[in-house]
Amino acid sequence: MECDDPFTDLCLDILVFEKHVKVFILGDFNARVGKYQNTEILEENIVNPFLLRESKDCIVTDYGRILIHMLDWTTMIVLNDINVFFLTNLLTCLPVSSGGSELDYVFRKACDLSMVNAFKIGPLSPYSDHKPLYLNLILLHPHQLMWYR
Repeated sequence: MECDDPFTDLCLDILVFEKHVKVFILGDFNARVGKYQNTEILEENIVNPFLLRESKDCIVTDYGRILIHMLDWTTMIVLNDINVFFLTNLLTCLPVSSGGSELDYVFRKACDLSMVNAFKIGPLSPYSDHKPLYLNLILLHPHQLMWYR
C-alpha cells in the first residue's frame, strides 16, 4: 500500500494483530465499494459463488477502490452482500438526500468464515442514519478473547 493511502494504518494494524488473534473489522468506512470484488475470491480463475458480492449500492468511489486494495493486501473480504449470510445486501446508510448507500462493512479472512455463526444488518434507529451491524461468533476458547481500542 502507498504510505498516503487512507487505510494504511488499518492495514498495518491488521497485519500485526492477526499474528496473535483472529481479526474482524466492523465499521463505517465512508467508502463505497459497490459490486467491486476482492481478488481474494477470484484467485486462479476459480470463483467461489458464495463469496461473490451482490450489493444494492452500485457506486464505487476512489476510497472504495483503495479499501478493496487494502483488503487484498490483508487477504480479507467484505462479508456484506455475500450469499453465505442471508439479507446482508442491504443499504447501511440512509440519508434522505442521497437515497442510501453502503458504507458500513464487516471484514474477515475468507478462509476462516467458520467462526461466523451469524451476521446481520439491524434496523435503522432514530439516533443515527447508519444501520447497526451484528456479528455472532463461535468461540472455541472464549477466555482467549481480547479487546483492543
